[in-house]
Amino acid sequence: MAPRLVSTAPGDPFPELRTWVALNAAVAVAGEARCQELLEAEKTGKRRLGFLLRVHSRINTLRRARARQALTELARG
Repeated sequence: MAPRLVSTAPGDPFPELRTWVALNAAVAVAGEARCQELLEAEKTGKRRLGFLLRVHSRINTLRRARARQALTELARG
């Protein structure tokens, strides 16, 4: 069963930060830019350590994949 995102009030720019389930569902498919937005929003919002670390971890995973792809392309010429 896929996690559900929690419905929010209209205009909420970061519904992903409402619950842990919503956060995990969102970061699993979010790009680096959106994760960075989420990280900044959490840093200026509730500052929950678990949320901060989860988003930071996802950003690092995406950066690592991008860096490895660049190295692979460089090696292949």
